[in-house]
Amino acid sequence: MSSLENYQARVVTTGSTADGRSTVVADANTTTRAATPTFSVADVWQVDAVPPAVDAADTLNGTVALDPPKGGVLVRMVSFPPDAEWQASGATRRR
Repeated sequence: MSSLENYQARVVTTGSTADGRSTVVADANTTTRAATPTFSVADVWQVDAVPPAVDAADTLNGTVALDPPKGGVLVRMVSFPPDAEWQASGATRRR
């Protein structure tokens, strides 16, 4: 079993309180992810227009899309397991 099957990235959003002190606003797993035996993808943040407003909402919808929105930005984290792990999975056997 690949370690990527259970891999989950976290998104931590910070902000400030009314008195100007730093605070964690949100701390949660990414909602958009895909895992294969040879890599895992976790979409972290997306906006539909650049430059975004400081308080722009994340526009991810839970579906992994190859391209970012036209005129927007997509932040994606891709993880690859050690060679020995994916080679042992047989996912890349030559035919």
